[in-house]
Amino acid sequence: MTDTELYDLAMLTEPFLESRPSAKCLLPTLTLRQRFPKPNLLFHSAGDNMENLSFFEFIKCEKYYLDFCRRQQDSDLDNLAAIIYRPARKKYRPEDGDIRQPFNENVVAARAAAFAKLPRGAKLAVLLQYTAWRENLVLQFPLVFAPPTDEERGRPNYGWLAVLLNLAGDKFGDDEQTARKNIYIILAHLQIQLANKPTQDNER
Repeated sequence: MTDTELYDLAMLTEPFLESRPSAKCLLPTLTLRQRFPKPNLLFHSAGDNMENLSFFEFIKCEKYYLDFCRRQQDSDLDNLAAIIYRPARKKYRPEDGDIRQPFNENVVAARAAAFAKLPRGAKLAVLLQYTAWRENLVLQFPLVFAPPTDEERGRPNYGWLAVLLNLAGDKFGDDEQTARKNIYIILAHLQIQLANKPTQDNER
């Protein structure tokens, strides 16, 4: 399947998921207020259902989301927001798609430090938004997010970065090209792979 077909498949399955948490973006922008006469800074989200999130952005979001769930430190929320929310592109046109500047891992720390000044309510809103979207992913791609089996628990787990490296190649391009792919394309591909994977009983 082509990238476009994979993305369309992911979007077609989404409306059939009943009783799912809302993943509509209720916080499309974050405003960082500055002292006059400096203008306030505006940062844009990844859109409804995080539709503009890349695979690598997802990997980084997961790291800080899970870190926050484990240790409850606001710095993890600052980093989560700094990955999702970015300034608008210069000379942006709606037909360009994602309004945000391209993801640059090297500026996340500086943006997170600036986001530390945001009200905690705004940070928690980002957290709730990401949590709802993540729950939708679990419903939409159940095989990808299935709990590990007893056998899998006994193996080394290198996480999403290992998945990225394994996917890089003829289909998605090199590591960097694979990292830039839309997260829905990647998850739809993995879901199809797992659905077509023969069970141990079938292999006997």
